[in-house]
Amino acid sequence: MMTCIVSLLSQGDLLIRRRAGGDGMKHATMLLVGLSATTVLPSCATAIRGTNDKLIVETIPDGARVTTDRKMGKNDDGSIRYAGCEATPCTIKMPRRSEFLMTVEKDGYEPYEIGVTNGLKKEAMRSNLATTGTVGVAVGVTSAVAFAGVASGGTGALVAGGAAVAGITAGAALGATLLVDGPSGALLNLQPNPIVLEMAPEGADIPAHPGAVAIREKRAKKAARKSKK
Repeated sequence: MMTCIVSLLSQGDLLIRRRAGGDGMKHATMLLVGLSATTVLPSCATAIRGTNDKLIVETIPDGARVTTDRKMGKNDDGSIRYAGCEATPCTIKMPRRSEFLMTVEKDGYEPYEIGVTNGLKKEAMRSNLATTGTVGVAVGVTSAVAFAGVASGGTGALVAGGAAVAGITAGAALGATLLVDGPSGALLNLQPNPIVLEMAPEGADIPAHPGAVAIREKRAKKAARKSKK
Protein backbone atom coordinates (compact mmCIF):
# COMPACT_ATOMS: atom_id res chain seq x y z
CA MET A 1 0.00 0.00 0.00
CA MET A 2 2.87 2.39 0.79
CA THR A 3 4.17 1.97 -2.76
CA CYS A 4 0.76 3.01 -4.11
CA ILE A 5 0.54 6.07 -1.83
CA VAL A 6 4.09 7.17 -2.63
CA SER A 7 3.30 6.86 -6.34
CA LEU A 8 0.20 9.00 -5.93
CA LEU A 9 1.97 11.65 -3.85
CA SER A 10 4.77 11.80 -6.39
CA GLN A 11 2.24 12.48 -9.11
CA GLY A 12 0.70 15.19 -6.97
CA ASP A 13 4.12 16.77 -6.45
CA LEU A 14 4.65 16.77 -10.21
CA LEU A 15 1.35 18.61 -10.65
CA ILE A 16 2.32 21.22 -8.08
CA ARG A 17 5.66 21.84 -9.78
CA ARG A 18 3.87 22.36 -13.09
CA ARG A 19 1.17 24.63 -11.73
CA ALA A 20 0.50 27.95 -13.46
CA GLY A 21 -2.21 30.60 -13.58
CA GLY A 22 -5.30 30.47 -15.73
CA ASP A 23 -8.43 28.34 -15.82
CA GLY A 24 -6.97 26.12 -18.54
CA MET A 25 -4.15 24.98 -16.27
CA LYS A 26 -6.59 24.50 -13.37
CA HIS A 27 -8.70 22.16 -15.46
CA ALA A 28 -5.65 20.32 -16.75
CA THR A 29 -4.37 19.87 -13.21
CA MET A 30 -7.66 18.45 -11.92
CA LEU A 31 -7.96 16.20 -14.99
CA LEU A 32 -4.46 14.77 -14.43
CA VAL A 33 -5.25 14.11 -10.77
CA GLY A 34 -8.45 12.32 -11.77
CA LEU A 35 -6.60 10.21 -14.32
CA SER A 36 -3.96 9.34 -11.70
CA ALA A 37 -6.66 8.09 -9.32
CA THR A 38 -8.39 6.12 -12.08
CA THR A 39 -5.25 4.32 -13.23
CA VAL A 40 -3.48 3.77 -9.90
CA LEU A 41 -6.25 2.95 -7.39
CA PRO A 42 -7.58 -0.25 -9.00
CA SER A 43 -4.08 -1.75 -9.30
CA CYS A 44 -3.33 -0.75 -5.69
CA ALA A 45 -6.43 -2.50 -4.35
CA THR A 46 -5.69 -5.74 -6.19
CA ALA A 47 -2.01 -5.65 -5.22
CA ILE A 48 -2.84 -5.55 -1.50
CA ARG A 49 -4.24 -9.12 -1.36
CA GLY A 50 -3.25 -10.55 -4.73
CA THR A 51 -5.24 -12.98 -6.87
CA ASN A 52 -3.75 -16.15 -5.34
CA ASP A 53 -4.44 -17.81 -1.99
CA LYS A 54 -2.39 -20.34 -0.01
CA LEU A 55 -4.29 -23.55 0.71
CA ILE A 56 -2.93 -25.32 3.79
CA VAL A 57 -3.42 -29.09 3.96
CA GLU A 58 -2.57 -31.13 7.07
CA THR A 59 -3.33 -34.77 7.80
CA ILE A 60 -3.14 -37.09 10.79
CA PRO A 61 -0.83 -38.88 10.24
CA ASP A 62 1.49 -36.80 8.02
CA GLY A 63 2.76 -37.94 4.65
CA ALA A 64 -0.45 -38.12 2.61
CA ARG A 65 -0.42 -37.37 -1.11
CA VAL A 66 -2.71 -34.59 -2.32
CA THR A 67 -4.00 -34.42 -5.88
CA THR A 68 -6.62 -32.17 -7.49
CA ASP A 69 -8.42 -31.76 -10.79
CA ARG A 70 -7.29 -28.10 -10.99
CA LYS A 71 -5.13 -27.61 -14.08
CA MET A 72 -2.09 -25.39 -13.49
CA GLY A 73 -0.44 -25.43 -16.91
CA LYS A 74 1.85 -28.00 -18.54
CA ASN A 75 4.96 -29.91 -17.54
CA ASP A 76 8.18 -29.86 -19.54
CA ASP A 77 7.11 -33.02 -21.40
CA GLY A 78 3.85 -31.37 -22.49
CA SER A 79 1.60 -33.27 -20.08
CA ILE A 80 -1.00 -31.37 -18.05
CA ARG A 81 0.15 -30.28 -14.61
CA TYR A 82 -2.37 -30.41 -11.79
CA ALA A 83 -2.15 -28.64 -8.44
CA GLY A 84 -1.24 -30.83 -5.47
CA CYS A 85 1.63 -31.95 -3.25
CA GLU A 86 3.55 -35.17 -2.64
CA ALA A 87 3.34 -35.22 1.16
CA THR A 88 1.42 -33.40 3.87
CA PRO A 89 1.69 -31.05 5.62
CA CYS A 90 1.91 -28.76 2.62
CA THR A 91 0.83 -25.38 1.28
CA ILE A 92 -0.53 -25.11 -2.25
CA LYS A 93 -0.67 -21.76 -4.03
CA MET A 94 -3.94 -21.50 -5.96
CA PRO A 95 -5.97 -18.76 -7.69
CA ARG A 96 -8.57 -17.36 -5.28
CA ARG A 97 -11.36 -17.99 -7.80
CA SER A 98 -10.59 -21.72 -7.95
CA GLU A 99 -13.18 -24.47 -7.50
CA PHE A 100 -11.87 -28.01 -7.58
CA LEU A 101 -12.02 -31.53 -6.16
CA MET A 102 -9.14 -32.65 -3.93
CA THR A 103 -8.15 -36.26 -3.24
CA VAL A 104 -6.06 -37.19 -0.18
CA GLU A 105 -4.41 -40.63 -0.16
CA LYS A 106 -1.94 -42.54 2.02
CA ASP A 107 -0.95 -46.19 1.96
CA GLY A 108 -2.83 -48.14 4.62
CA TYR A 109 -5.51 -45.45 5.08
CA GLU A 110 -8.86 -44.66 3.56
CA PRO A 111 -8.68 -42.12 0.71
CA TYR A 112 -10.79 -38.96 0.97
CA GLU A 113 -12.30 -36.42 -1.40
CA ILE A 114 -12.78 -32.78 -0.45
CA GLY A 115 -14.59 -30.14 -2.48
CA VAL A 116 -12.81 -26.78 -2.36
CA THR A 117 -14.61 -23.63 -3.43
CA ASN A 118 -14.25 -19.90 -2.80
CA GLY A 119 -16.20 -17.27 -0.94
CA LEU A 120 -16.17 -13.68 0.23
CA LYS A 121 -15.25 -13.26 3.90
CA LYS A 122 -16.51 -10.20 5.75
CA GLU A 123 -13.12 -9.71 7.41
CA ALA A 124 -11.37 -9.57 4.04
CA MET A 125 -13.98 -7.18 2.65
CA ARG A 126 -13.71 -4.81 5.62
CA SER A 127 -9.91 -4.88 5.53
CA ASN A 128 -9.71 -4.24 1.80
CA LEU A 129 -12.27 -1.43 1.87
CA ALA A 130 -10.48 0.23 4.77
CA THR A 131 -7.13 0.03 3.00
CA THR A 132 -8.54 1.23 -0.31
CA GLY A 133 -10.31 4.06 1.49
CA THR A 134 -6.97 5.11 2.97
CA VAL A 135 -5.42 5.15 -0.47
CA GLY A 136 -8.40 7.11 -1.76
CA VAL A 137 -7.98 9.73 0.95
CA ALA A 138 -4.29 9.95 0.09
CA VAL A 139 -5.23 10.67 -3.52
CA GLY A 140 -7.75 13.23 -2.31
CA VAL A 141 -5.16 15.01 -0.18
CA THR A 142 -2.74 15.03 -3.10
CA SER A 143 -5.47 16.45 -5.30
CA ALA A 144 -6.29 19.09 -2.69
CA VAL A 145 -2.66 20.17 -2.51
CA ALA A 146 -2.48 20.41 -6.28
CA PHE A 147 -5.73 22.35 -6.19
CA ALA A 148 -4.16 24.75 -3.68
CA GLY A 149 -1.45 25.64 -6.15
CA VAL A 150 -3.93 26.92 -8.71
CA ALA A 151 -6.84 28.08 -6.56
CA SER A 152 -7.68 31.77 -6.73
CA GLY A 153 -10.90 31.99 -4.70
CA GLY A 154 -9.34 32.54 -1.27
CA THR A 155 -9.08 30.23 1.74
CA GLY A 156 -12.78 29.34 1.81
CA ALA A 157 -12.81 28.26 -1.82
CA LEU A 158 -9.56 26.36 -1.31
CA VAL A 159 -10.91 24.33 1.61
CA ALA A 160 -14.21 23.64 -0.13
CA GLY A 161 -12.53 22.61 -3.36
CA GLY A 162 -9.96 20.44 -1.66
CA ALA A 163 -12.59 18.70 0.48
CA ALA A 164 -14.76 18.03 -2.57
CA VAL A 165 -11.87 16.52 -4.50
CA ALA A 166 -10.83 14.38 -1.52
CA GLY A 167 -14.38 13.10 -1.01
CA ILE A 168 -14.95 12.27 -4.66
CA THR A 169 -11.59 10.51 -4.97
CA ALA A 170 -12.11 8.42 -1.82
CA GLY A 171 -15.51 7.36 -3.14
CA ALA A 172 -13.97 6.44 -6.48
CA ALA A 173 -11.39 4.33 -4.64
CA LEU A 174 -14.08 2.28 -2.89
CA GLY A 175 -15.94 1.84 -6.16
CA ALA A 176 -12.77 0.70 -7.88
CA THR A 177 -12.33 -1.95 -5.20
CA LEU A 178 -15.58 -3.66 -6.19
CA LEU A 179 -15.23 -3.14 -9.95
CA VAL A 180 -11.63 -4.35 -10.20
CA ASP A 181 -11.17 -6.74 -7.29
CA GLY A 182 -14.46 -8.53 -7.94
CA PRO A 183 -13.48 -9.90 -11.37
CA SER A 184 -9.85 -10.47 -10.33
CA GLY A 185 -10.89 -12.54 -7.29
CA ALA A 186 -8.77 -10.47 -4.89
CA LEU A 187 -11.61 -10.35 -2.33
CA LEU A 188 -12.16 -14.12 -2.32
CA ASN A 189 -10.73 -16.83 -0.06
CA LEU A 190 -10.45 -20.56 -0.70
CA GLN A 191 -12.82 -22.56 1.53
CA PRO A 192 -12.32 -24.68 3.57
CA ASN A 193 -8.87 -23.43 4.52
CA PRO A 194 -6.90 -24.72 6.35
CA ILE A 195 -7.82 -28.37 5.81
CA VAL A 196 -6.98 -30.66 8.74
CA LEU A 197 -7.95 -34.27 8.04
CA GLU A 198 -7.72 -37.21 10.44
CA MET A 199 -7.42 -40.24 8.17
CA ALA A 200 -8.93 -43.59 9.13
CA PRO A 201 -6.99 -46.86 8.65
CA GLU A 202 -8.32 -49.09 5.88
CA GLY A 203 -11.41 -50.98 7.00
CA ALA A 204 -11.80 -49.00 10.24
CA ASP A 205 -14.71 -46.77 11.20
CA ILE A 206 -14.48 -43.46 9.38
CA PRO A 207 -14.73 -40.33 11.57
CA ALA A 208 -16.91 -37.52 10.29
CA HIS A 209 -15.13 -34.53 8.74
CA PRO A 210 -17.01 -31.44 7.56
CA GLY A 211 -16.57 -31.13 3.81
CA ALA A 212 -14.58 -34.39 3.48
CA VAL A 213 -16.05 -37.64 2.15
CA ALA A 214 -14.25 -40.99 2.36
CA ILE A 215 -14.21 -42.58 -1.08
CA ARG A 216 -15.30 -45.90 0.51
CA GLU A 217 -18.46 -44.23 1.85
CA LYS A 218 -19.06 -42.47 -1.47
CA ARG A 219 -18.93 -45.79 -3.35
CA ALA A 220 -21.19 -47.46 -0.79
CA LYS A 221 -23.82 -44.74 -1.16
CA LYS A 222 -23.64 -44.97 -4.94
CA ALA A 223 -24.08 -48.74 -4.81
CA ALA A 224 -27.04 -48.37 -2.44
CA ARG A 225 -28.78 -45.94 -4.82
CA LYS A 226 -28.31 -48.34 -7.73
CA SER A 227 -29.75 -51.26 -5.77
CA LYS A 228 -32.93 -49.28 -5.12
CA LYS A 229 -33.60 -48.74 -8.80
